[in-house]
Amino acid sequence: MKKILTTFLALGFYLTPLTVMLMAQPAWGQAQNLRSLEAKRLLEEGIKLTQQQKHYQAIEILQQTLIIAQELKDQKSEENVMVWLGFNYKALEEKLKAQEQILQPNLESIPCCERLD
Repeated sequence: MKKILTTFLALGFYLTPLTVMLMAQPAWGQAQNLRSLEAKRLLEEGIKLTQQQKHYQAIEILQQTLIIAQELKDQKSEENVMVWLGFNYKALEEKLKAQEQILQPNLESIPCCERLD
């Protein structure tokens, strides 16, 4: 009887760290939920940056969000993020076109360099 009790105590002693490690690991569903919450937070941040017209920063955040949505296979979130990415890219394109229009007359007024042949 003493030998059996000693064996159980030894087995319990050696398995305790394994049990603690397994208990400390979040379940797959919990990890997925954490990633989903992270994606939601990043999307909100990207939208806020978009509204502040910080398009480059918004695109960076939204690209991170898109990666998470793809990992989670969350098609609805992917679509939502892609709409916001498109909005930011369009805003940057319009901004660049406006800058070109402002610069174009100025470039034409600069005399061309003469050839030095």
